[in-house]
Amino acid sequence: MIFIRSFAMLIFCILCQWWAGEHLSVFGAVPGVALLFTVALSAFVPAGLCHLFGFLCGLYLDFSSLHQFGTNALLLTTAAHLVWLLRRRLDMTAPFTQGVLCLGVSAGHLILYYFLGLFVREPHSFPTLWRLLAEPVMNGLLAPFVFAFIGRFGLVERQQGFSASE
Repeated sequence: MIFIRSFAMLIFCILCQWWAGEHLSVFGAVPGVALLFTVALSAFVPAGLCHLFGFLCGLYLDFSSLHQFGTNALLLTTAAHLVWLLRRRLDMTAPFTQGVLCLGVSAGHLILYYFLGLFVREPHSFPTLWRLLAEPVMNGLLAPFVFAFIGRFGLVERQQGFSASE
């Protein structure tokens, strides 16, 4: 059942990312909804599922932009693994923690994306300071709402603690 819900969440995430790109752009800065969903899902589901979700969301972003194919898939899978490792050390139920975590992961994702772009594209394609500051802040502000949606959707298996399957 969790795989069916996760697939529905993937389709909803793709639609939200498309809608955010069309309607929530502020001077070129767009919130990374796919990254937010990946981080929120990674905080509560098993490792394989969060890695797969991050990889598929990254592939969608790669197919939609066609700049550096594979970079988003790599970085979203890495972000999913990082959050999955940190979930026992942080209180993932607190909105402040969710916001700060997504702010940090978003800033790291953006910097690594453009750093990897230096090897693929021309070096003058680094983003403006506005985009480097605005996108992580927008993601941090949207994070508690995405975490609450994931909790309402029923994908949260457990809040904290250890299980025999990990």
